[in-house]
Amino acid sequence: MEPVEYSGYVNDMLLERNSVGEQITKLVFKDKDYSWTVGMIEDYKDPFYSGTEISKDIEEKLKEIGIQAYCVFRLESEVNTMISETAVGTLSFFYRYPHRFSWRDIALARSLCKQSGNLIALYDEQKKLEKITEELSFTNNILKIESEMSARAEIVTLLAHDLGHKAMAVMSSYERFLNSVKKALKMSQSFNAIKEMADKTKEDISFVVKSLSNVNSLFMSEKGTGDEDQCFSLFEAIQEVVSTMQQALDRYNMSMDIQVSEKIKICGVRPVFVQILFNLLINSIDAQRDRRNTRKNTVHVHAEHGKVGEEMRIIIKYWDEGNGIDRSIFKDPKDIFELGATSKEKGTGRGLTISRNLLNTYFNGDIDLKDPKTAFFQIIIPIKR
Repeated sequence: MEPVEYSGYVNDMLLERNSVGEQITKLVFKDKDYSWTVGMIEDYKDPFYSGTEISKDIEEKLKEIGIQAYCVFRLESEVNTMISETAVGTLSFFYRYPHRFSWRDIALARSLCKQSGNLIALYDEQKKLEKITEELSFTNNILKIESEMSARAEIVTLLAHDLGHKAMAVMSSYERFLNSVKKALKMSQSFNAIKEMADKTKEDISFVVKSLSNVNSLFMSEKGTGDEDQCFSLFEAIQEVVSTMQQALDRYNMSMDIQVSEKIKICGVRPVFVQILFNLLINSIDAQRDRRNTRKNTVHVHAEHGKVGEEMRIIIKYWDEGNGIDRSIFKDPKDIFELGATSKEKGTGRGLTISRNLLNTYFNGDIDLKDPKTAFFQIIIPIKR
């Protein structure tokens, strides 16, 4: 049989999946006795074969494409790594002309393959360690942000609780002050006595004002930005969240599609809105992390001015290209807004609930699920509070 001269066809026969080349490499890769196979398959008086035995059927396929000699060596590692097997690959040579191998050739090739196997194993281990380090860095970053937000929430709760008691005390003090003033006037008491009672009430009121300032300062991202009615750029707020989570987005093969005019301004507490965006983005990242195959996923954030009813509103649309809301967990997709509802093994089910409450409290806005298949959320905020 005349050998096929077309090199492209030969490469296909040797390299494609389930080809004759792959059949040989599989034999060598799995052989427990030998880590190589060497052969000269033309009809010579003294044919040479060594290592793993190649079947006649495979030899015939090699002859069909004009291969006259071959050698395949297993790449093995002596490095003590986390990989379960010592074999890390194969190195193959196929010859279109007669080539007689010596034992020296085999010994040198095996030595080369051992060193190459060690290098490949070390490189593989390094890449795994880099991934682990990156994962730890990502997790640490998330924990840091969430712990800061949790601590902030706990402090606000404590202050609010104390503030409630103080407010009631001030009301009682104020009522006592009014009654005392009325009584003092009737009894013609001195001005100093009345002033002393007024100063005490003023102290209580000052404490409440100070407590309110403490709560407000928890939401200040920069000095002098504690004004609750400050207007800020929606685009810049989104960029801040993306910048914080960029490492995680890259790690899980995610990108951002932001179509937001820099002219769109939102009035309210900026860090609160940043937290709302953060909750949405972290949900997308967590869903991507849970997938076995992290295919490319784009997170879309679009915003525009539009009419809702008779009023102009800021309309923010948020969705990604993931698997959407898990209907096996959420029979009614809108249950995701219920406190404690979560599809994550260790989730708290607070993110979307908190986001909706914050939107309503601080921006007179709302968030709604428009399409569970794409986890498409829509946020509506008045242009002015």
